[in-house]
Amino acid sequence: MAAQYFDTTAGSDDMKRLPQALQDASDIAIWAEDAEALVIKQYTKRAPGQLLDEPIPNAINRVATRIGSSNYYVFLRGYEELAADVDTTSFPYFKADMARTIALAIRWYAPQLKRELGVQSATDGGERGKSRTLTPDAESALPRRWDRWLLEYDTREPLWGF
Repeated sequence: MAAQYFDTTAGSDDMKRLPQALQDASDIAIWAEDAEALVIKQYTKRAPGQLLDEPIPNAINRVATRIGSSNYYVFLRGYEELAADVDTTSFPYFKADMARTIALAIRWYAPQLKRELGVQSATDGGERGKSRTLTPDAESALPRRWDRWLLEYDTREPLWGF
């Protein structure tokens, strides 16, 4: 399935968010689809308190969108499975903010395909063997502050602790 929130048509506004080298890449449609899935996955979880296929409380429908007939919900205000269904009156910038986030994810993801994920540099240490330096965020699937354009739509329960 093609990316819903990122238009990979040459010359589109979404494509203009990427460097020319990425715009010209033959795999851009696949990267866009992967990046969109990765972004949406960050906001997707099973309905709170749902262990089995129990009825879902109506209150959750106000803060999340159900994915098909599953018990999984996307906790982004304004999100719809099909971008064409987004209420642009209530959420005029949602599609553009999703496209910005996906473009950022593509810019992060594409260069990493040319090397081992998370490896900043590798050297042949001779007798000692190979030495690798990892990037500071090697364990992160997305770059720092990747969600900055989606914060206002985030309806997940805040994380807190003592």
